[in-house]
Amino acid sequence: MKRCVIAGLRLLGLVLVIAGCSLSSYSETTLTGTIGGQAFTFADGYIDADGSAQLFNAAQDFTDAFSYDWTAVPKIMFTVNPVGVGEHKLQLNLLDLANAFTVTGYDGTTNYIFTEGTLEITEVTDTEVKGRMHITSDTDDLDGIFTLERVAW
Repeated sequence: MKRCVIAGLRLLGLVLVIAGCSLSSYSETTLTGTIGGQAFTFADGYIDADGSAQLFNAAQDFTDAFSYDWTAVPKIMFTVNPVGVGEHKLQLNLLDLANAFTVTGYDGTTNYIFTEGTLEITEVTDTEVKGRMHITSDTDDLDGIFTLERVAW
């Protein structure tokens, strides 16, 4: 009996350890959060051939590089190169900048660097890139899903 209890406790401990090692918990709703204290709800965005992405809280026209409102804020910027399915853990190590990965939020005057959490690209097609993020900075957080238009400027 005592062996069964000990074995059960070990199994429970193992299950708890495995559960604690899971990847970020993402919201499955539209990307929302704050940037510089301003509310942000994803409405539109693009990603170019180099993997540079911008996400806006207002609808945009991405016909060409000059057709959308560059000044729209707040907005989110990041680069994933090459563009492909996968999870990217945010990290900033000043001694290893080659392996740094951050997301930048911009409120119109200040850049806010998100250095904790994860961004995942979940699907890539010829016309769009789908993803999700669960990230934080010192003062802000963003969580949820997004779909970006692929542009070839």
